[in-house]
Amino acid sequence: MRNISSQSNIPESTAESLVPSEGRSGGLLSVNSQPLNPSLAQLVQSIEDPIPDDSILDSESLDSDLYPTEEEFNLVTRFLTNDRRALVILATMDGSKFLERYRDQPAALRYTVAAIAAHFMSPSTPEETILSYYRRARMAIFRVIDKPCLETFQALIWITWLSRWKGDPEMGRPFMNAAIQMGHWLRLDVDPDDSPSLKLNVFEAETRRRAFWSLHFLDVTEKTLVVDVDPVAFQPVRMKPLGTVSQIFMASEATQLSFQTYNLIAAIKRYYSVAPASLDELIVNQTAEQLTVRLAAVDAGIPSKYKLITAAAEVITSTDIDRFSQQLSFLHPKEYPIVVIGLNMNLFASICMLQRPRMFLLASNHSTLIQCQTRIEPL
Repeated sequence: MRNISSQSNIPESTAESLVPSEGRSGGLLSVNSQPLNPSLAQLVQSIEDPIPDDSILDSESLDSDLYPTEEEFNLVTRFLTNDRRALVILATMDGSKFLERYRDQPAALRYTVAAIAAHFMSPSTPEETILSYYRRARMAIFRVIDKPCLETFQALIWITWLSRWKGDPEMGRPFMNAAIQMGHWLRLDVDPDDSPSLKLNVFEAETRRRAFWSLHFLDVTEKTLVVDVDPVAFQPVRMKPLGTVSQIFMASEATQLSFQTYNLIAAIKRYYSVAPASLDELIVNQTAEQLTVRLAAVDAGIPSKYKLITAAAEVITSTDIDRFSQQLSFLHPKEYPIVVIGLNMNLFASICMLQRPRMFLLASNHSTLIQCQTRIEPL
């Protein structure tokens, strides 16, 4: 079996600069060792930040608990096999193989999945249990952050999502930044089919491809949450879309379309983050017109089967809901209905975000009273 981790050959000097090792002065959790990559310095600081938990988890307790307990294994098994919310994780890994080899999984990935399972099983799972797995996941990630591999990368992605789901996206940002750096080291932005030297089989190639898309999705959704003038770090210029592999992975057109809508929202937000020089510039602007064309293209590219359109713009009726339910019932079992719902919400939000500020400034809604050069044509 080939190793799909594709561990990078990072020079020793570079690896040592990422995180302090136990052998260097300052100890495992020191942030004083120099030089330290700024993004990973944030990661170290995040790991050292206190969490509201009475217990203190140190490296010795982590070493003494390398093997999962029966309680942990049962928790993860119930989540991955019975909870549809696990589809977001199963879209990036083979759940059956993950469970079959659970005891051999890297601690960073195992604890992260356990923390997510505990989170979604709440309130039946005590908050202390969620925090315990979360702390173990952070510590395990910290201990292997200087050894980039696909499993550690996946742990970084999912612990970032967990931080968002727990309502603390700021806590997850250092992990996301570390995932972006690790993605560059692993050259995840190069499609596996263009990397024959990796000698991956079809499943391994698709797993690696989905690792890229998971990072792209995480990054682009981050750009929709914060005002950030930096472009999305990982653009799918050379990457093939999600593919189908046996019964494990399935191509998802709705997911690919969602990536486009998130990218569009990020671009609109970036455009409006800089104040126009005048009101005229807000109404008549080349960038805005380009975004309007882009919005129209995204809208036209979404098949009607995915569009949830109400009969009246002002209200959602029971008839609309029944029709939407029927549309969503045709989705493949491995497709997540919330993706289609989010796709529609993103599309409508894009229209509102782009056009509302400009429409608000128009003195009249009567088209004959608006000068031709300032008239906004409908989509």
